[in-house]
Amino acid sequence: MNDNQNFNLRKISQKLYTLGLHRLLVETGKNLMTNFLNENLLNEFYFFKSDKIISNKDKINISSLVKMINKNYKNKKKINTYLDKDTLTHYY
Repeated sequence: MNDNQNFNLRKISQKLYTLGLHRLLVETGKNLMTNFLNENLLNEFYFFKSDKIISNKDKINISSLVKMINKNYKNKKKINTYLDKDTLTHYY
């Protein structure tokens, strides 16, 4: 744990790497994704965004996250999901 009572993602990533895990699939929400980006721990990733809203009280504003992603990752490729207006983007 770090000073903010969050897991130390850098130490966890380094430990996984020493154990031979060089590729990792992590399903995140806004906060964990932001922490991975702030720690510069992602070489590439897929960002799935759905236009479906389960309820308005659970709606999450991700505009700051999208800005951070677009600032830090210049290469991206949109992938057709064939799922209505849902989007999948590969950032690298």
